[in-house]
Formats: sequence, C-alpha cells, structure tokens
Amino acid sequence: MPHINRIRVNNVKYNFGTQYYDDFVMRFSGKNTIYDLANGGGKSVLMLLLLQNLIPNCTLDEKQPIEKLFRSGNGNTTIHSMIEWKLNPCHVKNGFQYMTTGFCARKARGAGEEGETAGDRTSIDYFNYCIFYRQFNDNDLKNLPLSNGKERITYLGLRSYLQELEKKDFHVEVKIFDRKGDYQRFISQYGLFESEWEIIRGINKTEGHVRTYFETNYRTTRKVVEDLLIEEIIEKSFYHKTGTDREAGEMANTLLDLKDQLVLLSQKKNEIHYYDRQTDLLSEFASRVGSLQGMYFKKQGLEEQLVKTYNTTLKRRLQKEHAHEELTAKSEALAEQKLEVSRQIDTAGILKKELQLEVLEAQVQEKQKAIEEASAIRDKRRRQLEERECDNYYLNYLEYKKEYLAAKKAVEEVFSGSETLEEDLFAVANEWKVYIEQEQKDLADRITELQEETSLLETEKSELEAEEKKLAVKLEVLENAVKKQEEEKQKLNEKIHELSRQESVLFFSDMKGQCEKAERACSVLEKQKHQTLQRLEQCRKELFGAEVQNKNVQKEERRITAELEVLNKELGKHSRLTERMDQLIGIYGGTYESVENILFQQQKELVLAHQKNVDEKKALQSKLAALADGIPVPLFKEVTAFLEDVARYYDEKVLSGYDYLREKEADVREILLERYPMLPYAVVTNANLETIAADRKLREKDFGEVLIPVISFAALERERELLDDTSMIFIGKSPDKEKIKERLAKLETIFAREYEKERVLKQDYNFVQTYLQQRADYESRYGTYDTLKSSWKQLQMEREELTAKIRGLGEQEETLCAEISRLETELTEAGRHLENMRVIYGLEQRKDSLEDETVFSRRRLADIKASMENTHRALLSISESLESSERSLEMRQQELKHVLENFDILKNYVTDRTYPATGLDKKDLETVFLGKKAAYEQKNTDISDKQKLAGSYEKSMEQQKAQLQMLGHTLEELAEKKNNVGCIRTEMEQMLHLKKEVFELQNHLILMENEQKSLEASVHKTMGSIQHAKQMVEEKYGQLETVEVPENQLDHFVARQKEQLKVLESEVKADQKQMRELEEQCYALKAMAQDMERMMKSAGITPENITECLETGMSLKEQYEDLRQAYEKIVKEEKQRLEAVEKEKLLLTGTLEKMGAYELSEEIKKNLTPPENEQQIKQQLDSLKSVIDCLELEKNRIGKDMDSLQELKDQFEAQCLQNCLNIKEELDRLQKLSKISMDQQMISMITLQVPYIKEELYENAMSEYIDNIIKQVENFNTQAERLNYIRNQLAFKRLFSVIVTNMDAIRLTLYKRERMKEQSRYLKYEEAVGSTGQSQGIYIQFLVAIINYISSINSGNADSLELKKVIFIDNPFGAAKDVYIWEPIFKLLKSNNVQLIVPARGATPAITGHFEVNYILGQKLIDGRQQTVVVDYRSQTEENELEYAALEYEQEILQFF
Repeated sequence: MPHINRIRVNNVKYNFGTQYYDDFVMRFSGKNTIYDLANGGGKSVLMLLLLQNLIPNCTLDEKQPIEKLFRSGNGNTTIHSMIEWKLNPCHVKNGFQYMTTGFCARKARGAGEEGETAGDRTSIDYFNYCIFYRQFNDNDLKNLPLSNGKERITYLGLRSYLQELEKKDFHVEVKIFDRKGDYQRFISQYGLFESEWEIIRGINKTEGHVRTYFETNYRTTRKVVEDLLIEEIIEKSFYHKTGTDREAGEMANTLLDLKDQLVLLSQKKNEIHYYDRQTDLLSEFASRVGSLQGMYFKKQGLEEQLVKTYNTTLKRRLQKEHAHEELTAKSEALAEQKLEVSRQIDTAGILKKELQLEVLEAQVQEKQKAIEEASAIRDKRRRQLEERECDNYYLNYLEYKKEYLAAKKAVEEVFSGSETLEEDLFAVANEWKVYIEQEQKDLADRITELQEETSLLETEKSELEAEEKKLAVKLEVLENAVKKQEEEKQKLNEKIHELSRQESVLFFSDMKGQCEKAERACSVLEKQKHQTLQRLEQCRKELFGAEVQNKNVQKEERRITAELEVLNKELGKHSRLTERMDQLIGIYGGTYESVENILFQQQKELVLAHQKNVDEKKALQSKLAALADGIPVPLFKEVTAFLEDVARYYDEKVLSGYDYLREKEADVREILLERYPMLPYAVVTNANLETIAADRKLREKDFGEVLIPVISFAALERERELLDDTSMIFIGKSPDKEKIKERLAKLETIFAREYEKERVLKQDYNFVQTYLQQRADYESRYGTYDTLKSSWKQLQMEREELTAKIRGLGEQEETLCAEISRLETELTEAGRHLENMRVIYGLEQRKDSLEDETVFSRRRLADIKASMENTHRALLSISESLESSERSLEMRQQELKHVLENFDILKNYVTDRTYPATGLDKKDLETVFLGKKAAYEQKNTDISDKQKLAGSYEKSMEQQKAQLQMLGHTLEELAEKKNNVGCIRTEMEQMLHLKKEVFELQNHLILMENEQKSLEASVHKTMGSIQHAKQMVEEKYGQLETVEVPENQLDHFVARQKEQLKVLESEVKADQKQMRELEEQCYALKAMAQDMERMMKSAGITPENITECLETGMSLKEQYEDLRQAYEKIVKEEKQRLEAVEKEKLLLTGTLEKMGAYELSEEIKKNLTPPENEQQIKQQLDSLKSVIDCLELEKNRIGKDMDSLQELKDQFEAQCLQNCLNIKEELDRLQKLSKISMDQQMISMITLQVPYIKEELYENAMSEYIDNIIKQVENFNTQAERLNYIRNQLAFKRLFSVIVTNMDAIRLTLYKRERMKEQSRYLKYEEAVGSTGQSQGIYIQFLVAIINYISSINSGNADSLELKKVIFIDNPFGAAKDVYIWEPIFKLLKSNNVQLIVPARGATPAITGHFEVNYILGQKLIDGRQQTVVVDYRSQTEENELEYAALEYEQEILQFF
C-alpha cells in the first residue's frame, strides 16, 4: 500500500448545512500524522469522505451513509474527496510516482427534492478517478481546478475535464471509473486492497477501539479464521486475482442445475450394480474355466517335454558311448607320449650328471693347483721365518761372543797387571779408528747404492701395482658384464621356458621352421574360416529369403485370421442381433420392414407427452416459488387469458405490466420496479377496479391456482401506494401449496418412467435402424468368410513347409556359426601360438647373440686374468727383490749404526799421538779395545764378577749355537752368509707376525686339502650314479638314446619336460576319470530311457510323432525327475480342478437363481459341462463371453450416462477442493507473512495450527459434503431458498471446514510484547489480553501483522516489509495513554513501513511528539456556516518538494453553476 502524501475535501456541507469543508487540504508527507479536532467538528465526516476513495459509496456506520450528505437541508450539489498517494517503487510505471484517487458525487437525478424529510434515503450518482503524475503540476491534488474562486465545477464538468486532460497533458495519466468493482480492482494493482480498508472502516466505526473491533467481530479463533482470514482476506484476494466476484453464485447455480442429474446418478448406480454382479459372477466362472486351459496346455507341454527328454536321452547315450571310444584311443596315445617324455627326462638327467662330473673333475684339478700354490707360499713363508730366526740367533751369538771376549780380555789384563794399559788402550783405539772410518765410508756408499736400488724397485712395484689395479678394474667390469649377460640369459631362459611350456615346444633347434609351420597353420585356418563364412552367408541368404517369405505368409495368414476373427465376431454378433431383432418384433409387433416405423411413432408420442408434463412442472414450480415469496405470481398464459376477457367484457385500455414497463425509460422503469415489484406479472387497466372485482363471470373464470394482480393506470401515474381496492385488486383463487407439491412429486415419478422409456425406445430404435442398414451387408459376408477360410488353410500348409525349411536352415546356420566360432577360437589360438613362437625365436636369437657375447667376454676375461697373473708374478718377483734390497739396506744401516756406536765409544780414547802398530787384525782390534777399555775403566772392580759375567756370556753363546743346530744350521754357515749377504736382526713383533702368517697358511692348506678330498668323493659318487642311471634306462626303455640338447638349455629342457609329463599325467588321470563317468552316465541314461518308455506306454504317448530334442546344456536327470513329478502332479491337479469347476458351476447357477436370472441359470446347467481339452474350453469361454458381452452392452448403455454425470460431479468437486487447497496454502503462509520487525528481529505476530484431515481423505470428504448438500437442498421449497442455501454451503469458509477435523480445535496465538523483552511470549488468541491498554497494544500489533499479511498475499513476490502501508485509527489513546505502550508500537510502525494517521482530541505531548506531522484543526464562522480550517501545523519532515501553485485557469472552459 502506498503512503498518503496529501488529502483534499471540497464543497462538502453537513449537519443540515451548518458546517462544511470548503476546499480543505492537509499534507501528511507519507509520515505518521495526528490531527486534533473537537468532537462534532467533522472528524467522522472527513473519515467517511476519505474512505470513498477506497470503498466507494460506503458508510462509516448505519447512521452515516454518504447519501446523508445529499438529504434535505445540507444543500450539497457536487462533493469531492481526493487522496494523493506516494507509490511504492515496485508500482511506479513510466516515472509516475504520485497517484491521486478521487471521488466525485452528486444527488441522483429523480431523487427526492427539498420536501423530503431528513430521514428519507437519497440515492447518489458518483464516479471515481485516478490521476498519475511524476511531480506536482497544474493538475495535482492541490491544483486540480474544482472551482475558480466563485463557482464550483459541476459533476459532468469534472468528468469532461478529466476526459480531455489526458489528451492534452502528456505529463499525466487519467483513469475514470463508473463501476465500483472496476475501480477497486484497478487500485489494488497499486497496493490498495478492499479487505484492508474494510478492516480500517470497521475499526473506525467507534472511536479508538481497535480492541472493540476485534472482540466484537472476531471474538474467537474460529471467527478470526473463518470471517477475517478466509472470508474477508483470502476470499477477496482470490476474487481480486481472478478478476471476478461471482464464482460462489455461479458454483451454486451449477450445483443446483446438477441436482436432479446427481439424484439420477445415484439411481443408476443402484441399477447398474445388478449387471455388475452378474458380470462378475460370469467372469469369475469364465476365469475358472479359462484356468483349465493353462493346465491342459501345461499337460500337453509336459508330454512333449517327456518325448523330447526321451529322444535326448537316446541321443546322449550314443554320444557318451562314442566319447568313451575316443577317450580310450586318446589314453593309449597319451601313454606312449608319456613314456617318451619320461625317457627324455631320464636321458637328459644322465647328460646333466655327466656335465656335473666334468665340472667336478675340473674343480678337482683347480683345487689341486690351488693347493700347490698355497703350499709353495707356505713353504716360502716358513723359510723366511727360519732364516729370520737363524739371523737373530747368530747375531745374538756374535753379541754374546763379543761381550764374552771383552770380559775375558779384561780379566786377563787384570791378571796380567800391565803397566802400559793406558798406552795400549790409546794405541788400539787409534788403530781401530782407522778401520772404523774406512768401514763407515764403505757402509755409507753401500747404503746409498741400496737406497737407489730400492727406489727403483719401489717405482717398478708401483707401476706394476697400478697395472694390476687397472687389470682388476677391467676384470670387474668384464665379470659384471658376464654376470649381466648370464642374468639376461637366465631371464631369456625363463621367458622361453614359460612360452615353450605354453606352446609345448620341446626342442629349439629349428625354431624358424616351427614358426613357418605355425604361419601355415594360421593360413589354413583363415582359408577354412573364409570358406565357412561364404557358406554361412549363402545359408543366411536362403534363411532370410525363407523367413521373409514365411513372414509374408504369416502376415497374410494373420490378416486373413484377423479378418476371419472380425467376420466371425461380426457374424456371431449378427446372429445375436438377429435373435434380439426377433425379440423386438415379438414385443412391438410388425415385421422386419415395419418395426422401425412403429418405434418411431411411439417415440414421437412419448416426446409430446413428456413436453406437456415439463410445461406443467415449470408452471407448478413458478407458482410454488411465488407462493413462497408471498406473491401469487401468475404465469404469462393466465395473464393473457385474463387480458383477453377484460378486453372482451370492458371497452377500456388494458395491457400487461410487462408491456407497461417496456414503454418506460430505463431510469423510470427502475423506480417503478423498486416501488412495485409485482408489476411485471400484473394487468394494468383504465377500467374501474370495483366493477371488475364484482364481475361474476371473471370471478368464476378458471385461471388456475394463481392470483392475478390488477392495477389502476391512475395509481401508477400518480405514484400512489397500492393500499386499497381502488388502486389494486386480485383476481383468481389462492393456490393449495400441498397439492402443488404432490403434483410435482408425481411428475418426478412420471419423468423417471418417461426417461427410462425414452432411453429404451431410443436404444431399440437405433438398434433396429442399424440392423436393417447392415442386414444386406452381413449376407454378403458369409461368402467372404468361406473364401477366406479356404485361403487360410492353404497358407497354413505353406507356412508349415516354410517352417520346416527355416528350422533346417536355422540348424545349418547354428552349425556353421559354431564352426566359425570354433575356427575363430582355433585361429585366435594359432595366432597366439604363432606370435609366441616368433617371440621364442626372437628370444633364442637374442640368447645366441648373448652366448657369443659371453664367450667373447670370457675370452677377454681369461686374457685379463693371464695378464694379471703375469703382472702378479712380476710383482711378486719385484717384491722379493725389493724385500731383499730393503733387508740389505736395513743390515747395512744396522752395521753403520753399530760402527757409529763403536766410534762414539772410541772417540774418547783417540789422541793425536802416533802409536806403534799393534799387529792386530780388524776383528781382534774391537775385542782388544773393549777388553782394555773395560780393564782400564774397571781396574778396581771385583774380578770374580768379571769371571761370572764371562761365564754367563759363554753360556748364552752355547744356547744360541744350540738353537741354530736345532734349525739345521751351523755357525760356519751363518758366518759365511754374514760375510756374503749379511745378517739382519728381526724384531719380535715381526717374528710373531711371520709365525701367525705361517700358521694361517698351514690351516688354509689343510682346509683346501679337505675340500679336495670331498670333491674327489663327489666325483666317484657321480660316476657311480651315472653308471647306475644308464643301467636303469637300458632296463626301462631297452636302449640308451642320447638327447640333442644344448648344455645351456638342459635345465630348461628337463623342467619343461617334467611339466609336460605332469600335463600328460593330469590328462591321463582326467581321461580315466571321464571314462569312468561316461560308463556310469551310459548306464544311468539306459535306465532312464527304460523308465520313460514305461511312463509313455502307460500314458498312451507315442514318441514317434515328435523328433525334437531338448536344448543343449540341460541336466537330463534333473529334467527327467522334474518332468516325472510335474506330470504326476498335473494329472492329480486335472482331476481336482475339474471337480472344482463343477462345484463352481453349481454355486454360480444357485446364485443366479437367487438373483432371479432363471433362464441364464438353466442355460448354464444345460450347455456347460466340465471340459476335457482345450477345444472344449475355448467353446465354453466363447459362450460365456457372449453372455457377458450382452450384459456389458446393457450395462454400458447405462454407464455412458453415468460417466458423463460422474465427470460433471468430479469436476465440480475438484473445483471446490481446489478452493480448499488455495485457502490452506494461504493460511500456511500466515505465520511467515505476518512477520513484523520488532526489536531488530523478525517476529511472527501470529501462529496458526490447523488440524487437517489426512490428505488422501480430501476427495472423499468433499464428495460426501457435496452429496449432503444435494440431500439437504430438498428440504427447501423455493428455488431462491435452495440457491441461497447452496451459496452459503459453498462459501470459502464452509468449504474449508471439509478438510479440517474440527474448526473449533484451530489454535491461533498472538505475540504479546512485555516491557522486558525476555518476558514476551505467545498467548492463545482468547487469552491475549491484560489490562485494557495492554490489549489495545496487542491488537494494534495484530492489526499491523494482518495488514502485512494482506499486502503480502495480494502483492505476489514483493517484500511485505518494503511495501508501504497506511492505518487510520480514530483516537486510539483513550484506553492506552501510557507512553510505554506506544513507544514499541511506533517502532513497530517504522520498522514495518506503516503510516499511522490518527484523528484525536486532547492527546498529550508525550503522544503527539511521536508523530512527525501535527495538525490542530478548528472551525471558523464564515457566511453563517462553521468552516473547518487549519489552526496550527507542525511537521518534522524535510520539505524536499515545494507545493506547486497554478498561475492561471484560463486555458480550460469549465461547467459552473
């Protein structure tokens, strides 16, 4: 709803003309507005005038109709009421944001004049209009020229001005409305809804009591739902959306029109039940008989299956015997093949052991060589240890000897007591010095030579070691290469082994030839497949041709069969129709040629009689309706008869009231009808009414049971009340209502009989016409039937021949398809075999290549190993030379050290003096020097100590000598060695290392010798095993034949042959098992065939007539057992079901006799016997079907009428139910659409819980409700009463109650806001009141929610909070003056976009301060009248738009008084 921007009231006088609104304007600016006006100041009049913009020609209450303003004394001519609306954005079109609605009214022409009393009712003429504009202009609300300052615009003048305005001013749009409904539908498009303003009008009937309005009009929840939500809001919204408000009346008329037909529908339902029951009984019996057909069909099928099973048993027995012979031959071949494979395995085992023997012998030789090498190394290390020990022992001997001689010399010197000891010491020292210096020089030179020699040897050794390392790297690379080659060969062997195992390849010597053989096999299979495909194609061509021919034959056969069936049915139908025709001739009389005319004449007579009764019924119903209204209205024929008599008896003007009204103008005619309702049914005359009333002839005249009003012309012309006999009299007699009702009831019975008779006559007449028209045609069809029957037999024979041919070709096709499938399988297998053979061939070639590479690598490996051995030997030689050189160097360095040590001892005793030669050699000089030195240094020491020391040294010398002798050496040998090559002292650590090395070498040698003995034992054992194996092969196979298998493939060959042997053994085992199974199966099949022969013989079945066999893959034993059990069961079932059919027949005939169908019962007893085969079943079913068809024909004749009636009823009920569902949908939206914004959250002000019945019961409930209406409507006498009753029952609120369990159980709650938000809660509608002020606040909240709901359901998808709303409440503060009540209400209004307009008196500032616009109105005496004017105005709104002031009016010519 848009907000109100401004209002204007013009030229309105009231209170007998003492008060008026001249040209009164108020500006609300779309804000909350309060205007203060004293009681009696025209508040109600202003409210009434404004409501005319929303509900034209409405009253505020019964005391204040709008017509009152035009009654005598007020002096109003044309009044105006206008409201300017600021439209919602969603309603703005073409930029027109303002809409002014206007109401212009005047006193109706012909209404009472000044002489009428104030209480007289006065009708008015009025129209409404709408003006749309974008901004204020010359024709906005304020500036629309309703006067020029002196004269007022007239009713027609404003209308003419508005009509011309839109043509001349393109800035406005104008709409004018003469009909209230059109106007309200138009403004509803802009959010102005009648239901909303009706609520506002109801609230403002009394001052300030919103609460009073709801509690008076909607005291209970049921009243709220039925009267407010459904009747006032939802129903009007529905009419608004559909554009009509006549639906309830139309539906009532529709249901009233359907009443008689629905009664007839109920009667026909009872009648058709009789036929349904008979049809059901016969159908059930036919179903029972028909079920035997399946049983006989099943029995025949079982017998055929039994013969097929027997044939299959014989066939499979032959197959099993043949398969057993084939398996026997196969087993013998497999045994030979198995023996050959075993021989090859055993022979290959011998070959493998011989190869193992060669390997063992080679290992023995290699081990012997390694032992010899290890023994040489051990001996060498042992000699080195012995040499070192000898050197140490000899050097120790020399040291001890030296000390011994020195000690001995010292003792000698002491005992000699030589006085020249010192001189002798110095002389010996000087002479020894010369020797030492020379020795030192010689040793230094020798050490230098040895160092150079050692350096050269080390360089050569390093080079050899580097060379050895290079060769080791090459060796490792080659060994890895050989290893990889061996691994690759192993993988290739595994692949070859796997593929060869799959392909059963035993030898690989001629893989190329085997590949070529596989290719030839594939080529042969391809050729066979191609030839077979050609044969299959030819077979399919022939099969296709035969099938096409067969289809054509079958198609022709079906066509002829269909024609035969149609002809058979038609001829059978014609036979039945002929029987019926004979029956009709027997009923109506005549012959085949005359019965049609007889039926036509009877129909004609019936129609004439029926029409007469219909006319009588209409006349009686009109009389009864007139009597119910208290008006004995005559029919036109009685009035005509009376007119003729009056005109004949009296020479006066006389005419019917109907003709009298036709001569009058429309407005006069309306006044006359309102004043004299019975005028159209009366007689108007100039004759004296008293004379007519006294005329005996007229009084004795029979005008039926009616009273004819006779009215005087003079009374009508003078508009007098028809109160005495001079103005109106009645002629005729008062009718008897009971007699009329009795006659009507009798007519209804007559109508039912006439309807039935008419239906039967019509059906019989149509039947006779159809029969006679088709009679000649049927006679020609008998010849056609015979011809078609002959053609059908010929086609059957041809079809059987083609079927046999197709079966043969089909079997051939299956055989060829199987052959192709087999060839494709073999071809696939051959292709796979060829591919694998090619792969094996490629792998063998790769393996050969790898073998060559391995041989080459091994040769290189041998060369490198030889080079490494040479290098190693050279390195050993160099190492030995280096070791010898180093030992020599070490010896010389030790000697030099000894020399230097001696020199250190000597240098203290050397002088520059020259001494005579001592005559001692080099060796003695050292001894003499040491002795003299000791003697010199130890002159005073104990001599006995010296002697003991000498003895100790001598003993040690003997010990070292003994050690040498134990090692097999003498002092002389060591002395010679020392002189030749020298001796070197070895430290104890080195000695221990050498001893450990010798010990380890010895242990290693012992281990190798043990290994050699083990290998030699293995050689002897293998040789024995080979000899034993050869003997076993010769004994088992007769002769030892070698197997040509490469060494590297020997393991693969043996493994493959073992797998082949396993396969052969598995095949032999499987074949033996299969042979045993075949023997058992042959025995079982023979026993089974004998059992079936006995069964067929006892059942009289001849197997020679059927040659087919069962499908392959079926279990014969299970099939036979199932067949035997099923056949025994079907025989037993046949007996039981035939007995059951006989019982059913007795029950059927008994039931039919109870229903009175004696002839049908006798016919069944006589002609229906238990059938013994399918042919008898078919005959009985055809007979039963014919009877059922006759019953169905009669039932359908009745059913067609019922279907149309039921369809009308269903459509009507669906429409009623749809209205219920529409109401339900809108009520379900109530809680959501009644949400208002409160305390910054959306709160549903209303909750509604409706106890609906189950949805699946809706249709039945509505049907029962409509049936009850039809039933109850018969309780009313007049058509008007019936129509009114139906209209009330079809009202939305009554219809809605159909789908609700209990309307009084509906629960409606209102949200009650307390001062403390936490205490706010929902209360039941009847309890949602506290104090008077609080309840006023609750009801205002409820009002806002209802206004929101109205806006929402009428505005489609628009947001109800965004839509503007307006509420008028006259002084609501009487019982709710507290600010705490109104503060949340004002917040509520603001948050929900509601404009509140309040006329009040004496509101407190605390209240008025909440209104943005405040007016204080008063009255000013002008020209003797109290004129309402604005005394004070206050607005808190910003003036965004200025008032537009028109400058002149000279542009238009207006109609003024």
